[in-house]
Amino acid sequence: LGRAVGAGSSSSSALPAKFSWHPFSFHSNFRRVMHSLPVDMMLLQAALEDHGETNYYLDRQTGEVHLHFEDNDDDDFEAKLEAEPDRYLLIESLESIDDFRTMEAFVAGLPDSEAQRDLARVLRRARPFHNFREALRDWPEVRQQWFEEHNRRLEAAARDWLAVHDIEAIPRRQQ
Repeated sequence: LGRAVGAGSSSSSALPAKFSWHPFSFHSNFRRVMHSLPVDMMLLQAALEDHGETNYYLDRQTGEVHLHFEDNDDDDFEAKLEAEPDRYLLIESLESIDDFRTMEAFVAGLPDSEAQRDLARVLRRARPFHNFREALRDWPEVRQQWFEEHNRRLEAAARDWLAVHDIEAIPRRQQ
């Protein structure tokens, strides 16, 4: 899946307060056949956010999310990937620009305040991700709002990622 699906404007200007963009948004005029799987949504969301050396795969049969470290010699999983390549979907992490746009949209949606101006300022500086996290420490209420918004958008991106692959997450059984 290329990044063109649901891609927004390439403009880096602040986004409107009610902007509900996320990277896997899509619209369809036809009915899709969805396959229901018990997916660990928290692990899928972690996979979408991970920009490290870990590869994540979704098992299309079980809904399990597998972690595979690039420098790890996991011959069993490598053999599974080779034997049944269509069974496992590589979960690519969201692009940094997607995360940045989420921060921009959040800041644009804040009421005109010192917190809003401070956060908008740190997004224009070098190292915006680090500076944004640091600046949020000065604004505990806004920090809480950020985590709520970030989690909501990440969950929506995970559900959209699944939908692009014709999968609907269903609750996992307690073990």
